Amino acid sequence: MSRFSNIHVLVLAFAIAMSPSLCFPSTKGEVFPVFTKWHVYVVNGLGNQESLFVHCKSKDNDLGIQNLSPGTNTTWGFRTNFLHSTLFWCYLRKSSAQHAALKVFWQDIYLFEKCNWKNCIWIAKDDGIYIKDFANVRDEFSKKWEEGWIKTQDSYRSFLPIFLLLAISTLVLSSPSSAAPLGPHSGDYLVQIRNDLSGGGATILEVHCKSKGGGDLGSHWISSGERFTVRFHNDRCVSTEYWCKLSWDEHSKSKSHGGNYRFFNCDESFLQSCGFQECTWKVQDDGIYLHDLHGLQDVKYYNWQT
Repeated sequence: MSRFSNIHVLVLAFAIAMSPSLCFPSTKGEVFPVFTKWHVYVVNGLGNQESLFVHCKSKDNDLGIQNLSPGTNTTWGFRTNFLHSTLFWCYLRKSSAQHAALKVFWQDIYLFEKCNWKNCIWIAKDDGIYIKDFANVRDEFSKKWEEGWIKTQDSYRSFLPIFLLLAISTLVLSSPSSAAPLGPHSGDYLVQIRNDLSGGGATILEVHCKSKGGGDLGSHWISSGERFTVRFHNDRCVSTEYWCKLSWDEHSKSKSHGGNYRFFNCDESFLQSCGFQECTWKVQDDGIYLHDLHGLQDVKYYNWQT
């Protein structure tokens, strides 16, 4: 091939590589180029001078805990990986005990349009979490707050001397070689089982949970619309499991339903569905659903065994 032909081939290859149809996505299946730098913002837009607890993670990185005062924000920048699987989650918590866990960045052209192809801005407001939709010039509602429990800052202060004493004792009595390393998904976990059965408050759900190691959480009776919550800490999420026996009566058919189901395990795909932090189960007439934070949908996991 002549030198002239080689030059033409190089020019053609460069033109194809820089073509807008290849560099910029036009459909949901296409991806934005990896050399674009993205920024995610989480903004405290709460009223009444309320602070906001923020803990964000990707699959590989923990961005740490932030306590945002009113009107402030936390932000980070990154470039997506070559597999176009970059994903970030955040767990947000109000001082009034309401909380929410949600994805704040994933590979989706509709998200990219809302973010104006560079800045994804999430705003915590009194009634829920919003994303700033640049394409439609508005704040779009994304997720409502969940009810929950939280330790107040004062309670942490009251136990601070005890925590310090335990920490010093651990450093003195433990050698570095004997300390067990943290697992890849260590941290605090929350499992919620919500009664979404029809029939109003008359349909009571009985829940009896145990851990794989034998820890018995006892029996609880949950009214319609309410939930049973388990919180625990895992230094090494390898074999941790929680199983729960559920039962309820379908009065219209004089029939009972129930079964024994696994509600927590350390499988990678399961933890990803929980955002590596919060697993929310919804008990309905036709079965049991997990709210998948990865796919932002309710996924049916179990049918009733009886």
